[in-house]
Amino acid sequence: MAVYYKFKSAKDYDSIAIDGHFITVSNLKEKIYENKQLGRGTDYDLVVTNAQTNEGFIGIFVMILCLTFGFRINIALRANV
Repeated sequence: MAVYYKFKSAKDYDSIAIDGHFITVSNLKEKIYENKQLGRGTDYDLVVTNAQTNEGFIGIFVMILCLTFGFRINIALRANV
């Protein structure tokens, strides 16, 4: 399975392969940090939303169900204050 994501400023989606049908928000963020070489994310946080519904995924242990082919999410950077 894969999760397709893009930053608000990006035109195209990137993908991250996952094992199984679920991934936690915290694991997804870690994979995006690694994939995009963003460091550890100590100065900012990634805001994860469903691209179809614009619903936010809040909480580090929230599970994202990726059963549908081409599940897409949007990512925004938010500064830690």
